Amino acid sequence: MINYLINIIKSVLSGTDFNAPENVNIDFEQLYAFSKAHHLAGFVALCPKALEKMPSELAAKFIYENNRATAREATQEVVINTFLDEMEKAGLRAMPLKGFYTKHLYPHPALRYMTDTDILIDRNRLDEVKPILVNLGFVLDHETPHEIIFKSRQLVIELHKELVPPTFGTLYDYYVDPWKYARLCENRNFIYEMSPEDSYVYAIDHIAKHYVEGGIGIMHLLDVFVMNRQPLDREYINSELEKLTLCDFERLFATLSAVWFGNETATDNRIKEMAAFILGSGAYGNSENRIASRLVANYGSDGQKATKAKLIFRKIFPTVEFLGFHYPAVKRCKLLYPIFWVVRFFNILFFRTKEIKKLSHYNEVSQDKVNTLDEHLRRVGLSNEL
Repeated sequence: MINYLINIIKSVLSGTDFNAPENVNIDFEQLYAFSKAHHLAGFVALCPKALEKMPSELAAKFIYENNRATAREATQEVVINTFLDEMEKAGLRAMPLKGFYTKHLYPHPALRYMTDTDILIDRNRLDEVKPILVNLGFVLDHETPHEIIFKSRQLVIELHKELVPPTFGTLYDYYVDPWKYARLCENRNFIYEMSPEDSYVYAIDHIAKHYVEGGIGIMHLLDVFVMNRQPLDREYINSELEKLTLCDFERLFATLSAVWFGNETATDNRIKEMAAFILGSGAYGNSENRIASRLVANYGSDGQKATKAKLIFRKIFPTVEFLGFHYPAVKRCKLLYPIFWVVRFFNILFFRTKEIKKLSHYNEVSQDKVNTLDEHLRRVGLSNEL
């Protein structure tokens, strides 16, 4: 089924006919479920010969998903560009990131599904940016140390204060001055974009971060494939990836994307390992991998049980800095930490019970799983010290 879907995607990307194998028995319900989960249903909908092979009611489902994605992308394009126009008028810097740039490299931008739109803004001018989004029908959902999330009835916008969270040491150090990688868009004075090369490096950084954290989906491979179809200064890209120790990972990942969606042949067993890991991760990684990743990153000489205990303790008793961000009173007076820890504890106990379930999952991940993930990450050129 996976090979069947990959061949459909290849035909849509290349604009060639899909040659469906005659004697292959495909579970089209499973194909639909998998395609929808990975946001790939649009590719099937744009492949007439694939639709001909399946029952009409299932073909209609693929077409519906594509129509919905197309409407969403059109709305997104209008709203984001309106926001950028307002930022320009107000003299406020903004730079859309990742998918908002990459989607235009696909045969149709709606094929690049985006759960949200990431936009870099000046952290010291947030109070001027917020009213613009409110006037466009967005409401503040929540804030973290490195981003602010706004939601409307249809869309999500993540305002980034920085390109990479401070928790990722090497990547954060590289992007400590995020505007260093910005260039003005044509006919704009305050709206920026990354060069194709810096966009590619940032995409690899983002993919590596998610790969380490718990896994990634097929869409990330598609991004790398379509980005590599444009002319790129590989000498510059390689020099930047070298600084981040991501050259080996990028080579394997880019090769896998070309094996699946182009005409490359896999000769390195690590590429096959990477393919299996991605297919087992789901569209955005899975919880078991995420927990195993944290254990790999924090594993010490005192053993796995002690490591799990430390991580659970850290979740229950967060740092003063963490609590101060969510409860500003703690930031003003650290002596209030015990009081607001109790407030947070009861909030989780009665209103956020999913958090308690997440803690119990730490004990469900075996040492073998941790060791296997650790070995795999090292084999593909990654570590938990990004």
